[in-house]
Amino acid sequence: MQPPTDTFDPYDQAGTTAWLDAFAALEEDGPHGHLDFVEAGVHEFNFVSGHSSEWVSTLKEKVNEVLPNVDANSFVEVDKAEFQQGLVYHFRTSIAYTSEMMNEKAANNWASSFVNSMLGGKFFRGDGGVTNATFEAIYVAIVGTRLAYVLVLDED
Repeated sequence: MQPPTDTFDPYDQAGTTAWLDAFAALEEDGPHGHLDFVEAGVHEFNFVSGHSSEWVSTLKEKVNEVLPNVDANSFVEVDKAEFQQGLVYHFRTSIAYTSEMMNEKAANNWASSFVNSMLGGKFFRGDGGVTNATFEAIYVAIVGTRLAYVLVLDED
């Protein structure tokens, strides 16, 4: 399954909303497989000093029920290739039971769409233990004053 557009502009509300709505619909079974316990969002944060705590506090506020222990030290910066590879893995494989979710083509399409939408930005992945879940993965991309995230939780 292709994203509704190849990329979204994190500063264009309508395009971003269309992408996020289509991403949420991947939970339904289809020729793409399905995507369980994964959510995505795009939010604006106040850029003052450029320190990561600025975007982390906004992320924590937006998904506060599952990020009680997150802080600036909860993330490590990674390159675009590692970030995209991690997304593909977590789109294809259930985090708790390692069962297949999305097929390879759909996972690659959605991961590359997300990454290409945030080109020129910085990419981060969680460094473990940032949610209340037994297993989790979180990916955050920052472009200007926009943060985009994909949060993967286990079934518990």
